[in-house]
Amino acid sequence: MGLEKRSCRPHNVRKPTWLRSKTYELVIALRKAHPTEGKEIIHATLLMQGKMPFSVTTVGGLLRYARERGEITTVQQASGRGRYKGRRVFKKGHVQRWRPGMQRGLGCLVQIDHMSMYSDGKKIKHFNAVCPGTRAIVIRAFSSASSRSAGEFLREMFREMPVCVKTVQVDTGSEFRGEFEEVAKELGVKICVTSEEPGTERDGGTLVRRGCIFPKRST
Repeated sequence: MGLEKRSCRPHNVRKPTWLRSKTYELVIALRKAHPTEGKEIIHATLLMQGKMPFSVTTVGGLLRYARERGEITTVQQASGRGRYKGRRVFKKGHVQRWRPGMQRGLGCLVQIDHMSMYSDGKKIKHFNAVCPGTRAIVIRAFSSASSRSAGEFLREMFREMPVCVKTVQVDTGSEFRGEFEEVAKELGVKICVTSEEPGTERDGGTLVRRGCIFPKRST
């Protein structure tokens, strides 16, 4: 029986330099005065005033630190464009995190994703579903990638697949929450959420190999 390796973390950890400067207070004050401004605008404003010794990346980390402490809100909350959903919590029985070695076979881990396309100058959302066992494909276009559209696509995919769909595999997009989860629960379909986008070979290679989802570098 060997000895456990001790932690190499130093006892005195170096703290960020901006915690010991007045820049933090200036950035927070400017963000509170203009809640919808991002790190680039805040950095440029303070740079013009000669009060910014740090980079744009540092300002972004500073804002993230203040947001985690609850001192400021997100731009989405301030502008009213939507509610920040935060990290996904897997407490529902029919929604699980994707893990290696999950059950495979006919109707299992049907991969679903969407991509943006243009038709006659209009942007459309192209939803795709591929069954790795049968290689069957279901495709449908929507005007937006909302959870309602994803739910409608799930119903149609459930009807058109030649096998009974047991589990579907999706990414962490917000379109695969809300009504999509409700429809999946109604149909008795379990949802497996990948830690990465299904454009990767490990998590959603079938979509890529079948030509349904193109990697980002091809768009």
